Amino acid sequence: MFESLREAPQQCCRIKVSFSPRPPNPRRPKTISDQVSPGAGIVFGPEAQEYFAKHVKINRQISVPSHLRRTLDRDGKVISENDQRQEMVSWDMLYNALRACFDGVKSDYCIVPEKQNGEGDAEYLYDRKVVAVKDVGEQVEVEYKNTEGRTQKEAADLVLAADGPSSTIRKLLLPEVERKYVRYVAWRGTVPESEASDLMKETFVDHFMFYHAPGCQILA
Repeated sequence: MFESLREAPQQCCRIKVSFSPRPPNPRRPKTISDQVSPGAGIVFGPEAQEYFAKHVKINRQISVPSHLRRTLDRDGKVISENDQRQEMVSWDMLYNALRACFDGVKSDYCIVPEKQNGEGDAEYLYDRKVVAVKDVGEQVEVEYKNTEGRTQKEAADLVLAADGPSSTIRKLLLPEVERKYVRYVAWRGTVPESEASDLMKETFVDHFMFYHAPGCQILA
């Protein structure tokens, strides 16, 4: 993410933000949904709720509540439970809501809010692979290649390296830092609600379910 700050009348500064995601999987079509994981759900924690309430002004509720936490045994019997409300949200919803507010991308998830006076400009740049980052006086220069192999450069006052655990920018700036295998694998699967049995719906809808076994944890 590149941020350029410029003086503006009646303001301390005006911000232009450019965001360059990782290059998409070439085996998939180039669509917005290519950048998300359809159906993937996550807990919508207090910090995220506070941020969205303050900054993400859209026309719908972001999350749905989970009212009960239960742990099952291997046969599906409830072995413990407690009342604990948590808000749950899909990654698709978060992504599209943020894009609507960041650079005005339209989707079926929410309306695009009107731009407010004093807000900066934003652009989301696809198909760019960062190949170099360096200081150039009072700014930082980011060099990247597009899908045609051509090199381009952007200068910014601030560069945020938020490109995940396989961060390209971290490798460029801290080549001595290496990822280490932590000896576990995370697997995610989903079932369309229309295909779920009545027992599955009764067990999982509005509930946060757990199963534990030696070397294994399942959340649903």
